[in-house]
Amino acid sequence: MSFNVIWNNWYGRKQERTLQLLLNCYQRLAPTGDVRATHAYTDVDHVEWSKDGSLVVHLVDGSTEHYISARRVGDIAAAFQRHCRVVAL
Repeated sequence: MSFNVIWNNWYGRKQERTLQLLLNCYQRLAPTGDVRATHAYTDVDHVEWSKDGSLVVHLVDGSTEHYISARRVGDIAAAFQRHCRVVAL
């Protein structure tokens, strides 16, 4: 399952990416299709809604959170809930 998203990086830059949700992991893809990062669902501590309506993915290792905005953010949250059961809806 893939979603077009805006990924806010740690510098605050908003980048167009594809979020690909696979069986055991999720990937962040560049517009060229190159995989920029892969994270297992077991790496996810929890996912929450931010005040601006985007999702914030917190990882168990305490590294920088992932801020994800998209038109279908509710569908993304539901998919994360199915895969790792840690979404605060």
